[in-house]
Amino acid sequence: KFISYPSHLHLMIDNLCADDSREKGMKFQAFHVFKFFVANPKKGKTILNVLRARRTEILKTLIEMKRTEEQSEIEYGRELPLLIDRIRELE
Repeated sequence: KFISYPSHLHLMIDNLCADDSREKGMKFQAFHVFKFFVANPKKGKTILNVLRARRTEILKTLIEMKRTEEQSEIEYGRELPLLIDRIRELE
């Protein structure tokens, strides 16, 4: 139910895309919630609209996370590249 509310998605995107390096733990946690919004096969139009509207911001953040995290595969697993691909596919 949580992943069906656009306000919750906005909150996760805000935390994921925060520039404050002190919030690394929050970014990490937001990533692991955000991935459920993206992976949900039954996501509604409102969720898709939010993802599309914030696509550029999300992609920039995810690509930067992949590039800068020395241990991105350990921290984010194989999910990070998959999320990047899923967000890129949004039109």
